[in-house]
Amino acid sequence: MTNVLTAIPARARFWLYVAYSLAGVAIGSVDVGFESAGVADPVWFTVTQKVYAYLAIALGATAASNITPGSTPPPSIKDNPLRPDDNQYG
Repeated sequence: MTNVLTAIPARARFWLYVAYSLAGVAIGSVDVGFESAGVADPVWFTVTQKVYAYLAIALGATAASNITPGSTPPPSIKDNPLRPDDNQYG
């Protein structure tokens, strides 16, 4: 029996994670707008936030299921070529 969490191709998972992240930015922006205007969140928006949070469980489980034990860890921030040299600014 195929594990549905590991059956999703890497490219599809990438786009799922991107879409979920962008949805989070949009939901967060709307929340900031309502808060800044001093308006209570409408029911539809409260439901949207709760469903978004609930979907995080499935996405997290999918991400965790696709980690290969013993694989190379991501590079350290010290190895980041975009990080400015500590001595660069004196």
